[in-house]
Amino acid sequence: MALKEQVEEIAKSFGYTVSAYIRHLLLSDVGEKKYPVKKMSLRTERIVKKALKDDKWVEIKDIDKYFKELEHKK
Repeated sequence: MALKEQVEEIAKSFGYTVSAYIRHLLLSDVGEKKYPVKKMSLRTERIVKKALKDDKWVEIKDIDKYFKELEHKK
């Protein structure tokens, strides 16, 4: 049985169209992914700790707004 027919059969068994079934598969796959978390270097860690200690940090709640404001400051 060709792949297309297999997908159609599986989708039908779930009561999905082929596109709905594929969408379901993609969303399930993305939702289960564990993205790698990298530890910052010791140098970066020291810089961050110093900035926090010296109150030289900025809380950013909306990254798009922050970058637009930076553009206007040029």
